[in-house]
Amino acid sequence: MPEFERVKPGDLISSEFFNRILDKLDSLQAQISAIGTGTTPTGPIITGTLPSGAVRMLDNLTIYGANFLYPPDLNSVTINGVPVRQFLPGSDTTKIALSVPFIANVPATGHIVVNTRGGSAPAVWDQLQILAMQQVPTGRLAMGLVGTDKPNAKLLANTQYLYEFKLQPIISVNEFFSFDVAFSDSAGGQWSGRVLDSNKTTDITKGSIQLQVGVPKTLYVSFTTPAAGSASLNLVATSFNNPNDLNTSLSAPLKVGADQPINDPRIVVGPFDAADFPSGRPGQLVQINPATGDRVLAGGVAAVGVPFGAKAAIAPQIQFGPKGTYKLDVDIAPDAGPWVVDNLFPTKVLAGDDARDTIPFELTLNQAPGAVHTEKRLLTIRVTQLVNNTPGATSALWIPIVGV
Repeated sequence: MPEFERVKPGDLISSEFFNRILDKLDSLQAQISAIGTGTTPTGPIITGTLPSGAVRMLDNLTIYGANFLYPPDLNSVTINGVPVRQFLPGSDTTKIALSVPFIANVPATGHIVVNTRGGSAPAVWDQLQILAMQQVPTGRLAMGLVGTDKPNAKLLANTQYLYEFKLQPIISVNEFFSFDVAFSDSAGGQWSGRVLDSNKTTDITKGSIQLQVGVPKTLYVSFTTPAAGSASLNLVATSFNNPNDLNTSLSAPLKVGADQPINDPRIVVGPFDAADFPSGRPGQLVQINPATGDRVLAGGVAAVGVPFGAKAAIAPQIQFGPKGTYKLDVDIAPDAGPWVVDNLFPTKVLAGDDARDTIPFELTLNQAPGAVHTEKRLLTIRVTQLVNNTPGATSALWIPIVGV
């Protein structure tokens, strides 16, 4: 039966009747509160974010804490007053995954507010920097080994060396690069080294420095030779924001008692292209672990992968010094083995200074599949100036090659 009697016009309404109505309203409010309308027992709490220091607009951000609502769009989340519209998979009552919205006037301190819409105090977090959107850098980084602190022709035993490297950023935007040095194919002794900034003292091994568009940079590698032995010195550079596509390395062969692999800076060989071949031959740029030869995604040594039983073209860019005649030599060390190289343009006559050219040649790996880890070689592209048919200034680029 009805809990309340109907009231007709002219009826006397008592205070008891009004109190019963108020009691019913209080009961309904209690039931609603018990069921929950978006409130949480103690209100939302923020304990941290990932990333924790800074995040760029449109990047992914995860807010960690407690008492959030699920699904995440039940929460009201703003960053610097801008509502978050895109929530991501992985959210629950302890974390909210989202895409940072477009925010004006950045960089700025991020003011994050999470409100669960039920009257509880909102959670606030002010320990995050909001940065502008990152333009993905593209291009190349050319590197050359141009000097040594010990000009002796031979590499001495048990001696510390400081090698000078020139870097030419051919990149679309200013970018941070990490640098590392590794010694591969070592034999007869222990090799170790570190990368130094242009001041020759600051150790930046596995650290990062920013390179400016078109502005050359000088770095140094300090290393100590063993009593005897040989190895390939690999200076590896990897882009922070585009590590898979913008990375490069320079390999230089070292052998105690042999000539040092120092280039004449008037001739620059590199970078090289193994993707857009004039001849349309197959081939690809790969990353290899300098110790094992295994393929890696990024941070390894840039190598040219040559398909077994097929030809692959490589096209190094060469900048020449004074006008004259230059000879191009291509060889494979320590021995050619199953590798065959076809030098398409052995000589070049220049009529002017500072000439630039791309000189392609082809590689063939005549080996059955399965020998990818044993058939690693170091390809040397060497340009020599000829003065009255006598070799003069020279420069070289060393490229690891591996079967794929």
